[in-house]
Amino acid sequence: MVGGLLLRGMPSGVIAAAVGLGFAKSFGEPQVDRAIAFENQMERAEGESLPGLIVLIVQRKPGLAVGEDRFD
Repeated sequence: MVGGLLLRGMPSGVIAAAVGLGFAKSFGEPQVDRAIAFENQMERAEGESLPGLIVLIVQRKPGLAVGEDRFD
């Protein structure tokens, strides 16, 4: 009984994760890019430079797939 539930549930979870990742890449990342560009523009206008808090390479590539937020 449990094995049958697992065999049906795992593919459903993989499909749901793929749909969620696709949605995040398609709709979330462009908004994040726009926000980062806006922040950089405001920093240049004010003459300030804030340290980068998020390692964007990790967040965009494997981090987006596994839901990781990495702060240094």
